[in-house]
Amino acid sequence: VYWNMHNGELNLYVSDNHYVAYVAVYSNAACTSLIADTLVEEDQRGALSVLTFDVGSRQTVYVKVGDYAKNVADNDETKNFILSATFLTMFFRNTVAVVLTSVGLAAVIAAAVLLILKKRKKAV
Repeated sequence: VYWNMHNGELNLYVSDNHYVAYVAVYSNAACTSLIADTLVEEDQRGALSVLTFDVGSRQTVYVKVGDYAKNVADNDETKNFILSATFLTMFFRNTVAVVLTSVGLAAVIAAAVLLILKKRKKAV
């Protein structure tokens, strides 16, 4: 499961080694308060399905993905996904952190490019 959440819209990218049958999004960790769910009608084994859900103003949601054999990820398996979703949502709401991270990455990339160009110039 890969995901991104922006302006109340949750985009999920799901696949299974066989077939994903359904996806459900909940507002609580016990997964008893359903926000939305959908059947996933894959016709290709291992296919990647992209699904979009309106989650309103929630910062944290809980997702269950099930296959046709009724195998469903339990809370222990989805805990890292849920914590990651919460962390990334908080990160992207912090404009200063996003800008500083982007500037830092740009500086590292620029330094690497300059180092490569300098080594190539010496080799010529």
